[in-house]
Amino acid sequence: MSAGGYIFFETSFQSSPGPSIVSGPEATSPGAGDATAPTVMPTTRAPETPQLYYESVVLATRNITPTGPQGFCVSFFYALEGLSVDRLKVVIMDAATTANITVWESQDNYDGRWTKGEVAYTYGDVHQIWFEAVPKRRGDPARKFRGYIGLDDILFDRMEEAGDNCLGHCTFEGGYCGWQNADTDDDFNWEQGRGSQSFLTGPSRDYSSFGKDEMTGFNDVSPVQWSVVF
Repeated sequence: MSAGGYIFFETSFQSSPGPSIVSGPEATSPGAGDATAPTVMPTTRAPETPQLYYESVVLATRNITPTGPQGFCVSFFYALEGLSVDRLKVVIMDAATTANITVWESQDNYDGRWTKGEVAYTYGDVHQIWFEAVPKRRGDPARKFRGYIGLDDILFDRMEEAGDNCLGHCTFEGGYCGWQNADTDDDFNWEQGRGSQSFLTGPSRDYSSFGKDEMTGFNDVSPVQWSVVF
């Protein structure tokens, strides 16, 4: 059925029978507790009837209440394989207005390997999280080939503390969260600080603490050390 320009394919829950591009990934994700646990595997095969929009597969949560200032970390494992596959997206869909924001997407790893994805987000209204599997557009020569996008082990964790980390998200209040200063042939380094008394040496306060004396990730921009503020 269609809604808002999307085609909702029937999504089947099944155990993986073997390594086949027709049947999906050969096993559930590395994080799965049971190798035969269900995996969501929407295929990118389009219906025979002509459509006005390109098709996609949407796996949607129930309505979620506002997240609060800390937000959620959504983690999952995904696998993509096949020439007809375009991308996997994570979308915040407003429950009242259907306004939407893409907060994560991937066009990588078309060899069917299970890969972990994480995204941190906050939202102030009732909403849903959509996993949208997008095939190549109609008319693309690759559309005649089969492909799949697999999802497994979807987990929502509330970011309770300022130091809680999610891949790609860091407040820099509890360290660098795995981010590293690249060892390149230059004279500059990212440094950690608690705010600066001069605009020449960094911002006066960090963003996440809203004026509190918390740690800020920044590069010193004094005449001696060139920097970029972040």
